[in-house]
Amino acid sequence: MIVLLLYYVILPLIAAWLLIKFIKKYGGSPVPGDLQRMLLVDPIERRMFRAVRRDSSGLFKLGDFDKHEEAVDRIYVAREEAQKAGLKASLLVLNDAGETLDLIES
Repeated sequence: MIVLLLYYVILPLIAAWLLIKFIKKYGGSPVPGDLQRMLLVDPIERRMFRAVRRDSSGLFKLGDFDKHEEAVDRIYVAREEAQKAGLKASLLVLNDAGETLDLIES
């Protein structure tokens, strides 16, 4: 009975834990170069979210927000503005680590 418990419960949990550690260590997606440069010049404060527009002329900060929902609302407003202007743009919401949380295209 103990062998079955070890084989069917403990070993899969250990294997899953090791897999998650491996993915966290080697599977992270790197931050693109232009975003990395923007974050070096103007870092995002801890526990904040940043709305960013990327188009043919470059990368533009739309604002820093306390809540994720506020940043998402801002990129949807920016998408409407870009569509009215006839621009093709990618709109991003970043967390304080520079990871992309939301991405929409106009």
